[in-house]
Amino acid sequence: MNKYQQIAPRFYKFASLFGLSQILISPSGKQALQTGNHPTTVLIIAASARAIAQCIVRSRHFEAKPKMKIVAADLFSDADTQQACSAIQIRDYPNEFVSVLERIKPDYVVYSGGLENHDEVIEAIEQKTTVLGNGSEVLKKLQDKAKLFELLNEMGFAVPKSHFMNPNIRKPNLPCENRWLRKNIKSCGGLGVYSADPPALGSLQSEKDAYYFQEQIGGESYSAIFVATKDKTGKSNSHWLGTTIQLTGDRRFNAAGFLYTGSIFSNQLTSSQNTQLASVGQLIAERFGMIGLFNIDFIKRDEQIFFIEVNPRFSASMELLDRAMDARIFDLHRKACLGKDIDISKHAYTANLKRFGKAVCYADQDCMVTQRFFDYVNCQNASAIKQSEFPIVADIPPANTKIKMGQPVLTVFASDKSEIGVDEKLVRAATMFASRLND
Repeated sequence: MNKYQQIAPRFYKFASLFGLSQILISPSGKQALQTGNHPTTVLIIAASARAIAQCIVRSRHFEAKPKMKIVAADLFSDADTQQACSAIQIRDYPNEFVSVLERIKPDYVVYSGGLENHDEVIEAIEQKTTVLGNGSEVLKKLQDKAKLFELLNEMGFAVPKSHFMNPNIRKPNLPCENRWLRKNIKSCGGLGVYSADPPALGSLQSEKDAYYFQEQIGGESYSAIFVATKDKTGKSNSHWLGTTIQLTGDRRFNAAGFLYTGSIFSNQLTSSQNTQLASVGQLIAERFGMIGLFNIDFIKRDEQIFFIEVNPRFSASMELLDRAMDARIFDLHRKACLGKDIDISKHAYTANLKRFGKAVCYADQDCMVTQRFFDYVNCQNASAIKQSEFPIVADIPPANTKIKMGQPVLTVFASDKSEIGVDEKLVRAATMFASRLND
């Protein structure tokens, strides 16, 4: 049993926490997506595929392209994933994706969080079909975090002090006056990130997974979203789309450790900081040959920015762009990957737009999703969709699903004129659904 199966059945779900659209308006979505004699088949592979599936549905409706079949393979087969497309629940993550590919024979494959750590799976897939996203060679280069941080430092961008483990050295020499994090090389969404106590670091040397130590920088967590295109010469160019405040390990939503808890679109950075983000996005895109959507995580401490992570795929915050823009985020990704012209002006998130956010609600005790709770969630979504097209809940587990304490239950959404207003609404929504779940 691998580490992803050990997180079963729902703990790894947060790695792909995206949105909900016309799901309740059009419950026959499967049939609508398969009209025509030879529909284009898109296979989504992820720990949780719901968000991308719904972004594709929104893009399909937006562009009136009914000849598309969407198949989602993931660990959960959530109710809203099943309503959006044909859903396949896998057991052996990530190895089973290749056999699913051979059965479905899709025209395109889209992957999400966690799979950037499995370049061997992406390599096997890209030998059989077209991957809409960064290929295995890009993923391999980005896994060398020591070289990534060295590049950023050389180009004048700040990164936290990092110490990469040498197998011949049992105990690293880390300054005790600093606070340190221990991070797995292949961590995702806050999994594999822990606080580290310098005097005890030697005992960690025997762990199986490769890891490194990084100075813990105090400040606010952010993520910048980009899309990369390639010109006729093959050079990658990045386009900054927006920035989100990242919620991590937020106890208000019962999240532990450094787990991804949510995102709120923000416009709090200065013009000089935004310029710095655009510059680092271009550097990463050009040096690594990026294509399509990606994001860069960073810490803002006062006026300084520290870059900590590059996520070379569709990430958790991106579905919020569908709510904030006149265009659709998956359509932007698809066109970029296929070399088609895109109009970035339609996709840029501007200061005058309403703020949008999402938060993952974790269970504060062992529980089960009752039919009554399931019906209540769908009723709330139906009411929200009538007003704004978008629902207020996603990642909905089917009735009778058992959830253990600390595992994610569902995702809530909110909008307001300010980041603080969004945050307050997310907390109220989480509290409301938690009270219903435990009733």
